[in-house]
Amino acid sequence: MGVPKLGRIEQVDIRKIWTQEARDFTPWLAGNLCLLSEALGMELKNGEVEERLDSLSVDILTNNSTGQTVVIENQLEATDHDHLGRLLVYATGCDARIVIWVATRFKAKHLAVIDWLNARTGEEVDFYGVEVRVIKIGDSLPAPEFSLVVRPNTWSRQIRQAAAPDKLGQFFQPLIDRLREHGLGARRVFERYIRVPSDFLTINYYVNMTGGARAKPVAVYLEIYTADPAINERVFSSLESDKANIEAELGEELEWIRQEKLQILLRGEEASIDDPPERLDKIRNWLLVHLQNLMQVFQPRLKEIISQPPEAG
Repeated sequence: MGVPKLGRIEQVDIRKIWTQEARDFTPWLAGNLCLLSEALGMELKNGEVEERLDSLSVDILTNNSTGQTVVIENQLEATDHDHLGRLLVYATGCDARIVIWVATRFKAKHLAVIDWLNARTGEEVDFYGVEVRVIKIGDSLPAPEFSLVVRPNTWSRQIRQAAAPDKLGQFFQPLIDRLREHGLGARRVFERYIRVPSDFLTINYYVNMTGGARAKPVAVYLEIYTADPAINERVFSSLESDKANIEAELGEELEWIRQEKLQILLRGEEASIDDPPERLDKIRNWLLVHLQNLMQVFQPRLKEIISQPPEAG
């Protein structure tokens, strides 16, 4: 038997593959999360890119196979304090259960921080660190390689979570089915939300229910968030100018929230996913009725506002 001829792995400059992080790498990763899934040992669904959170943009926001919210922050360089801070802001703002930091190299101090976070967040949040590089052998095509470098201290925690029932999914599905029976394109987005399109631009209705054991108010709301801030402002201001009539028609007081995403919100009772089944049925019915009420009030107004040309400046 002759001596086998073997190639040698060479590392490719990652910037020659993805020149710009947000424009090139993030969209590619969002569409190829199966590769990251293999490194992590968990299934990730293809995610939404550059999801806005106040004045910042979450690189990738997605779910795992059990419906838990996953935040992914990536950088085509060694880890730094700025990205660590963003990671924690995103995890908090999105109420993430799994947080993944992807970088070309993890500095020792940042590995220590991730270990420290995993040791102190119990079973509420899991933090992962993944290094990415591009390699090739001889004249082969370059290939991405993901390496898991830091993970939760108790690996069995993820196994337990993967085997746990998706309580929020079980809560939401009957509501989604009933909305679809009414011809509404309802679908679950991330762990705690149902989204229903308004059919006007990218303005959507949302249903929110907490997945934790601690009770929090449920909510239904209209979110005005298009790519054009001028349109957002015009729609929100037009509705707000009719606030008295809208709230009288609903018989409810609303919260008119002016942040990065303009929202008109109706809060309900506090509830937990661990409440008794009969109470969860009551909460689900409240969400269904009040979402339909919101749509009945806002849909004709949205149609009128969107159909009108903007005033000349």
